[in-house]
Amino acid sequence: MKNLILPLIMITLLSQAQEIDNKLLGKFTTKDKKSLYSSFSFDNNGKSEIDEFGKGDYFIKGDTLIIFPDKDIFKFILKNNKLIGVSNWVDKEVWTKNNEAIKNNRKNDEMAKNNANLLNEYYVKTRLKSDPILMLFDEKLKEDYINNLNNLCDKNLVRACKELFGMVTLENAGGVGAVIDNKTKSKIKPNEKLQRIIDKVITLDTTEGEYLNELYQTMISNTDKGK
Repeated sequence: MKNLILPLIMITLLSQAQEIDNKLLGKFTTKDKKSLYSSFSFDNNGKSEIDEFGKGDYFIKGDTLIIFPDKDIFKFILKNNKLIGVSNWVDKEVWTKNNEAIKNNRKNDEMAKNNANLLNEYYVKTRLKSDPILMLFDEKLKEDYINNLNNLCDKNLVRACKELFGMVTLENAGGVGAVIDNKTKSKIKPNEKLQRIIDKVITLDTTEGEYLNELYQTMISNTDKGK
């Protein structure tokens, strides 16, 4: 029996260390004037505010915190109420948690954890071992990438839906070749898939969905609705 206790303890500790969640509430700041970012705030529900004007999604796996600000990734080690940067843009910098009150947006623990796990899946499938830029020039990689986005969007990950919207829009505007040659179409035709993505996002996050709809209406030259 004693021989079993240590392995069981190790398994338990390992499983706890690898738990995925987005349970983090508070604001972390730095006084380093050389830093590109002075603060990161977390709403305990997967949304981060960067320098009070930038937005991002985040999840925590073990002691690792990953933020998706837009197209890039910020990676930190979370230790003793400090964020220690370990990736591009934040490497070797430190942000310390302060006492400023941040609104707690965690309403449903199960949904929050599910979204964190989906965001981790998104990270593994679209960022960990792949280069989004390289993918644009490789049809097989692009096909896999879009399939992954479709799958994650079907599972209700808003970030995946938004990125899928961007990929479908890019193809309808002429593709990456048109972007390189500066020959993208100034407007696109109404597209059922884009509309389905918008409708889905609206059901998940009204603000994000309405923003996508404004973009879409403008792109199809429905200016009044776009406004």
